[in-house]
Amino acid sequence: MVLLALGHEDVEARERILEGLMERFPELTSVLWTINTKKNDTIYDLDIHLFHGRDHIVEDLPDGPNGRPLKFRIGPKTFFQTNPAQTIAMYRLTRDLAGLTGGENVYDLYCGAGSITLYLAAKAKHVTGVELVPESVADARINAEFNNITNVSFAAGDMKKVLDPAFVQLHGAPDVVVTDPPRAGMDEPVVRHLLELAPPRIVYVSCNPATQARIWPSSTTVTASTSCSRSTCSRIRTMWRMWCAWCDGRNIEPQRRGDAKKRSLGSRFSPSHCPSVTL
Repeated sequence: MVLLALGHEDVEARERILEGLMERFPELTSVLWTINTKKNDTIYDLDIHLFHGRDHIVEDLPDGPNGRPLKFRIGPKTFFQTNPAQTIAMYRLTRDLAGLTGGENVYDLYCGAGSITLYLAAKAKHVTGVELVPESVADARINAEFNNITNVSFAAGDMKKVLDPAFVQLHGAPDVVVTDPPRAGMDEPVVRHLLELAPPRIVYVSCNPATQARIWPSSTTVTASTSCSRSTCSRIRTMWRMWCAWCDGRNIEPQRRGDAKKRSLGSRFSPSHCPSVTL
């Protein structure tokens, strides 16, 4: 898939570029274009036009239900990880950290096209995915049908507004919350909602540990002492293991992890501050 974004309309130039793409890369199955007069990298509020092929691609990931691969329909506005090998490694770690036994009610926040939602569904009673972009939610529902997965549901909307008492009443209180926010991290109101929900387990999948660390002062106070609670220690362990996975995915040398962690997370978040945390 290729999406050409132009700062202004020029039909002749646009057609020349798109035809040149097809001539140079005939294997392309989806070629699209849009006009972005905002001149930024956000396309969610723009009209996308099809030039050639389909308006989506299909990606397979292993480890689906009954050993079959999961299939995902990915459109131009769909968020999906771009490195399949590392994606499945991250999803396996996420599933392990969630500690699912088959009876849990799970919320998957910032679910995109439902990739984590569907990956967790085989080990959970029910998974509810929440996503801001309606097109991604539409793809997530199609993906559930693609894979014959019925113990999932999806909701579209701003996370700050969606996680209200009516939502919890409709979907049930979560036993596990998996959150995979964009690089900007979770907004403070979302953090407050999670604290009010108080699920037994939260798994935070972060693509930016700096913004992940930023939420901690507003959610809990962790200091260099030996008196932190078991739940706090568990959250620190989860945070640290996700950080190590992040390092692995970027080939950061182990001896440099401590320095990188101090720069991005700050020494106050080191698991060494709590003797009950085992790495």
